[in-house]
Amino acid sequence: PSAFDDFQDDDDRLAVDPATGLVSLGFIGAALRRGTRLCFVLALVGLIAGVGWYAKAPPAYKATASVLLADNPGQDPAIEVQTDQVLAESVPVAAAVVHQLGLRQSPTVFAGTYTITVVTDQVLTITAQAPSSAAAVQRAAAVAVQFLAFRAQYEQNQQQETDAQLAQQVTQAQHHLDSINSQISKLSSQASTSAQQ
Repeated sequence: PSAFDDFQDDDDRLAVDPATGLVSLGFIGAALRRGTRLCFVLALVGLIAGVGWYAKAPPAYKATASVLLADNPGQDPAIEVQTDQVLAESVPVAAAVVHQLGLRQSPTVFAGTYTITVVTDQVLTITAQAPSSAAAVQRAAAVAVQFLAFRAQYEQNQQQETDAQLAQQVTQAQHHLDSINSQISKLSSQASTSAQQ
């Protein structure tokens, strides 16, 4: 028997020295090698999964546009800006943008890709998402333009309704005045007696 017959490989050594109850350096080294391989495999799987996720669902770029509004001084600005926010988030505005940009998605789906934030009573912020930064800027600008056009049409319709209501009130008042004048004429044309006077 030679001196090397008692030599044991690191992996063949006892993990714990029974006399001292301590873990051997060979056991620690083997555990670290197994852990390194596991970490490497997990890192590789994570990298592949991350690349696949990025290819399937790339991150959305965002662009912001601010819109300065001028409201009717006779109206409450806090209520008017809430109305403006609802108009900007409406399906007709989204449909106009989809048509303008030639997008291949429904207006309802497109409306979910941008948000409207009230900054002050006179300022709205439009934040649009898109697959590229240029598309995000284009969409934010298009939403702002279409919102302002829709808002102008809305204001014009509101003004026409107000004008129609006022015209109807004027007509009713004119009929009432004509009725009173007719009554006065009848009374004036009758023979006047001291009792009638």
